[in-house]
Amino acid sequence: MGLLLIFLSVLLTVSTFIKLINNILKSKNYIIKRAKVVGFESFVSIDRDSNLNILYNPALYPVLEVEDKDEKIKLVMPVYENNIDYKEGNEIEIMYPKGRIEKSKIYDYHDELKFYYVILTIGLIIAALSFNLI
Repeated sequence: MGLLLIFLSVLLTVSTFIKLINNILKSKNYIIKRAKVVGFESFVSIDRDSNLNILYNPALYPVLEVEDKDEKIKLVMPVYENNIDYKEGNEIEIMYPKGRIEKSKIYDYHDELKFYYVILTIGLIIAALSFNLI
């Protein structure tokens, strides 16, 4: 049982470490810029439930303005992060691949890496406890 737990914890730790390194390298190949919130755009999706009733799902997405190659580009971010203050005039960081600003997303480096650090810690704790079972 102890050997199985050691194998699983090493597998978890190594795979998480590889993903962490890939994430760090990916962020180095991306462009990180500050964007200004210039407004909001409303969006309504229409669905049907199991009784074929029409459901309206309203959403309000922030419109961001970013400078790219000496021109100002407006982007509508379809993801609304709860921990970011979206008030008009505020600036947030976005990241996108070089030359592909339409693929931009909200950049929050510390929150992205927190997940990997927690999983690495859990894997190492399981490995340490597994050695006691042998």
